[in-house]
Amino acid sequence: MNPLDAALPLADVPTVAQRLSVSDQWVRDHAKDLGGIKLGRLWRFDLADVEKYLNRHRTADPLAYTPLSAKRQARKTTAA
Repeated sequence: MNPLDAALPLADVPTVAQRLSVSDQWVRDHAKDLGGIKLGRLWRFDLADVEKYLNRHRTADPLAYTPLSAKRQARKTTAA
């Protein structure tokens, strides 16, 4: 049996956007973070990778991942 036969089908941008309740453009802008695979000019997503992205952001401070948030935190600590 080919391991690819057992794999779930890949989801397209509108499917992921609906799952996350965001726009198609947001999904395209964050495709690499979501584990997207570029096939020609189209993005495809393994929904297990999308779930991993959601779990990472559910269990941690979402602002902790951006350089801008680090600057904001530094300003808060120096202003206090």
